[in-house]
Amino acid sequence: MAKEAGRGRAQLFEPVYAQAVDERLDLGRHLRHAVEAGALEAHYQPQVDLKTGRVTGFEAVLRWAHPERGPISPAEFIPIAESSGLIVDLGLWVLREACRQGRAWLDAGLPPRSISVNVSPAQIWSVDFETAVSAVLAETGFPAKLLCLELTESLFVDHTEQRISRTLTALSGLGARLALDDFGSGYSSLGYLTRLPFDCLKVDRAFVDGISTAPEKRKLLGGIIALSHGLGMTVVAEGAELSAELDVLGGLDCDLVQGFVFSPPIAADKAPLVAASIECEARRMQPQRNRL
Repeated sequence: MAKEAGRGRAQLFEPVYAQAVDERLDLGRHLRHAVEAGALEAHYQPQVDLKTGRVTGFEAVLRWAHPERGPISPAEFIPIAESSGLIVDLGLWVLREACRQGRAWLDAGLPPRSISVNVSPAQIWSVDFETAVSAVLAETGFPAKLLCLELTESLFVDHTEQRISRTLTALSGLGARLALDDFGSGYSSLGYLTRLPFDCLKVDRAFVDGISTAPEKRKLLGGIIALSHGLGMTVVAEGAELSAELDVLGGLDCDLVQGFVFSPPIAADKAPLVAASIECEARRMQPQRNRL
């Protein structure tokens, strides 16, 4: 607790601290059991092209229903998975499940849509990640060009850029697309965008929240989008919740948007229906937009 509060200080022990540790350990045990028993589920959030109204892809996110506590937020159990080392097995499961589901949608005759999967830095450094991705693609038959691997800026904290570049270049060589996730939330560096083989930049939701009423956010986001397009990158805005935010993002020439304004992450069996509904609404609204 003293280290979390900052260095050079003391912290008196309180029983609640021990209780918090016990709860994390207990949650970690349940999470390990859930991973081994296959009790986790992948949900999918649509990514919508603002120009066409088409759902071009989905981001796969984890959902866990605890047997006693019910649904638990990924913000709570993902850090536990990372600290316990479970994140490697968890990440590989999500990758395999997302690719399997994407292949099933293709086999059902649905339009080709990309699937984005979050990748933890631990996955890249703990296993031969390129080989793991290649094996999953071969196993599931999912086209590599439809897989997008999302990596956060925390990847650059403890490892040299040269090593990262070799790994990302190898992944890109498989045909998968690479996205820099949560841009602007942490260790942002424009150098990453020019020197590493990213295809897509995902803008952190902090830049989108309130953008319709915050001119300074619009200027900043407009600059990020223009820079990304100049580098040939696709821009995805995360966390849009209001139609007014969509209007601003469209005016800034943002490519794709995902957020509750379209749909929360949903179960795989409902995702195609929601995608069809979003596209139907876009076609209905198009004449009105053309008049404007």
